[in-house]
Amino acid sequence: MKFLTLILTLIIISSLIYTGNIYKNNGPDDYYRTTFIEHGLPEGTEWYVNITCFVYDSGNVSTKNFTIYSINSTIIYYSLNGSLNYYNAYAEDSRYISSGGSYFATKNITENITFNYGYSVTFSEHGLPPWDKWYVSGSFGMTFPTSCSSISFLYVKNGSYSYHVSWAGKNYRPVNENGNFTVNGSNATVNIFFNLIKYNVTFIEIGLARNYTWHVDFKLSCSNYIFTSTGNKITVKLANGVYNYNITSKNYIAFPAMGHVNVNGGNINIILIFIPDNAPDLYNYIIIFNIISYIMNLNK
Repeated sequence: MKFLTLILTLIIISSLIYTGNIYKNNGPDDYYRTTFIEHGLPEGTEWYVNITCFVYDSGNVSTKNFTIYSINSTIIYYSLNGSLNYYNAYAEDSRYISSGGSYFATKNITENITFNYGYSVTFSEHGLPPWDKWYVSGSFGMTFPTSCSSISFLYVKNGSYSYHVSWAGKNYRPVNENGNFTVNGSNATVNIFFNLIKYNVTFIEIGLARNYTWHVDFKLSCSNYIFTSTGNKITVKLANGVYNYNITSKNYIAFPAMGHVNVNGGNINIILIFIPDNAPDLYNYIIIFNIISYIMNLNK
């Protein structure tokens, strides 16, 4: 009779026990108690803890998930000795937000969970390369620079807020660098759009007949782009980088007829001198052009 009683006792201990807001995990007798205590919720508000338990045994890892509800301020959970436990806490009233945590079950412990009243505000960026960093600031908080595609602020109360977006790179700029948003009873999302910054590269011609056609041919990536004008200027918008170009006009020779431009955070002007290709004093034009170019370089 004593032996049968012992067997029944072992079966009860090794099974999953749930009484109210107390859980006991499957396993041997060496389990430890975790007491979750909530702070900040109105009395009688239901809340719950999601727990993921990782157990290492003989080279294998098993996972168990538990969700424990309570309307009291305490939830008690028993986990296996040596297990790794991750948890997140939630309130039935989604206006109250808390963070999660983790621990190894090596002794009885208490985990204090604080609920804060408010909503989450998520800033989602669009258009940045994966490596460019950005951050957001405002009266609701501030973040460190990150290359993540979204930035979230928790515990933001109802109201109207202004924000400012900063960025670390020099090739992109947010369209809505400054703006406003309103939190009104729900979580909010603010989309931030980044555009590639482009600068004006202006070619200015000297020497062509009035209303005479001329061209700037740019080699961009795998394609050529030809810009044409009958005026004395051609302006091309380019991002930071080095670009090769060719200058052409029927019956005229341009100096320089080809070259490269290095765009690095600012607008650029390039002076072009055109002379007739049958000019008898072509050699003198070339000398004059070289002198002008030398003087312009000295004045930069």
